[in-house]
Amino acid sequence: MNKIIGELQNDEEEVDGERLSMINRIMKMGVKDRVKLGSKGDREARNILIRDPNRLVSSAVVNNPRITEQEVEVIASMRSISEDILRQIASNRQWARSYMIMHQRPRIHERRSPTR
Repeated sequence: MNKIIGELQNDEEEVDGERLSMINRIMKMGVKDRVKLGSKGDREARNILIRDPNRLVSSAVVNNPRITEQEVEVIASMRSISEDILRQIASNRQWARSYMIMHQRPRIHERRSPTR
């Protein structure tokens, strides 16, 4: 939980009380409930759940029908996101057409390429 709060504080200057209560509620949920919230939740819940270490939860967030291209851009630029989620983003036709998503960070295409 502290890791998620730390990542959120890096993204935003401060985390308000309502946000902390949402984080606490999510951390008390089981995997099944987090997957359900990820696939049907609002923007705030998606922003928290995408950082979940469980791949099922973060995959449910990416498959949420209400996720926007701007959110996908932010997700694609996260350093802590798993390779599977990046692959899922790259395989979506609508998102693959977006220049900002596919070319903002070369990690989408070459995640494990060695640096010279």
